[in-house]
Amino acid sequence: MSWLGAGWKSNLESAMPYLAIAWGIGALLFLTRSFVSMVMVRSLLNGPECHDERLLRMLGNVQHRLGSWTVLRIVLTEQLDTPAIWGVLRPVLLLPATLATSLSDADLEAIFAHEIAHLQRYDIAVNFLQLVLESCFFFNPAVWWLSRQVRSEREACCDAVASQLVASPVTYARMLTQFVETHHPAPAAMSAMSGDGGSLLDRVRRLLIPGYRPAMQLSFWTCCLLLALTCGGLYALHEGTEVAVQMMSDEERIEVVKQEASEINPNGDGSEVGSITVSGQVVTFDGKPVERILVSTCTKSPGHTNMAGQPALGPDGKFSYTLSGSSVSLFFNAPGYAPAVAGPFTLGD
Repeated sequence: MSWLGAGWKSNLESAMPYLAIAWGIGALLFLTRSFVSMVMVRSLLNGPECHDERLLRMLGNVQHRLGSWTVLRIVLTEQLDTPAIWGVLRPVLLLPATLATSLSDADLEAIFAHEIAHLQRYDIAVNFLQLVLESCFFFNPAVWWLSRQVRSEREACCDAVASQLVASPVTYARMLTQFVETHHPAPAAMSAMSGDGGSLLDRVRRLLIPGYRPAMQLSFWTCCLLLALTCGGLYALHEGTEVAVQMMSDEERIEVVKQEASEINPNGDGSEVGSITVSGQVVTFDGKPVERILVSTCTKSPGHTNMAGQPALGPDGKFSYTLSGSSVSLFFNAPGYAPAVAGPFTLGD
């Protein structure tokens, strides 16, 4: 018998603190990685701000055509070789100094359009949320795959905006190919044109082939991991079923069923059944009898409940009923009075 034997519950409970510690260490490491990435980005914002009229004019023109009225500063940097955008309330466009002089106006406008599209879609905030989720669920390969798909769709959307606004899809695809192949990705905390979201070939195909859908790509090791997790889950279910069967004998199961049945039906097999006589008089709070009272009785016995109407009471309000069952309840109704209930009465009351 495996570790899922009779003491599987105690084994799992004893392992929980270690699993929690392992998760905490892993989450802390990934959160630290994201924090370091953001600190690196913040240090880049201290670079010189761009005052080149040519670049500012192109940026303003692209913002106007995209309908973006957010104040966007351009900061030149030599520590990045790919443009990127950072910030939500006070966004900053980080532009490598070499690109400002080496690219044509059309290419720069395409880059500006791509980054402004990230800003309009709030991709910076979404990317931050992704980093937090990846850190908390670092052990789940499905989260990493889904996060990669989100980044791929994000880049495809911004590519589509840039290609339709400032250039033809063919021209933009050619520029994208030349640009991405010669530049390195930006830090994970940023939204950048050469980000790792989606392979270059898929991005180009989506620009040039209408309706193109990239095929789902899973590496060999990812498939092996998913297969191992599936087999482990099925094995755990099998072992859990075996343990559940061995935890109780047939007699114990019968007792559990009886107990559950008695909770559902309090007057179950253990209730005593016999003739119950209930008698009395219905009076007001000052002792006066009530006339024209309608009476209904409810008798309960194992697996059965019976409601029945009784003859109206006489002027003195007295009654006497002998009914068979394990319990009896009486319901009284009279014109001008609120309904009243008496009982339940059982044998021996």
